[in-house]
Amino acid sequence: MMKRIKMYRLFVAILAIDLVLALFNTKLSQLSAGKSLSFLVEVLFIVPPVMVLVGLIDVWTPRKLVEDNLGPASGARGSALAILLGSAAAGPLYAAFPIAL
Repeated sequence: MMKRIKMYRLFVAILAIDLVLALFNTKLSQLSAGKSLSFLVEVLFIVPPVMVLVGLIDVWTPRKLVEDNLGPASGARGSALAILLGSAAAGPLYAAFPIAL
């Protein structure tokens, strides 16, 4: 239970700050809540498709192919390919963290 509470502490902190802000400056509080909601909607539209795509790539791409081209024995070619693929990635940074995990 404590782990679950720790996981949402940033959300709870922002909510508490927004509620306190609502007492002193209603317009700023509404702007803050609107921006937070807008960001949440943006994340919800981007992260699930990225996760589905990563899952499909994981299933469709043979492990041996990835190990041969990007593994420790791939040498300079593997490094160049990793840099090329990494720099060509499209999407926001917060979509990259679940993929890296």
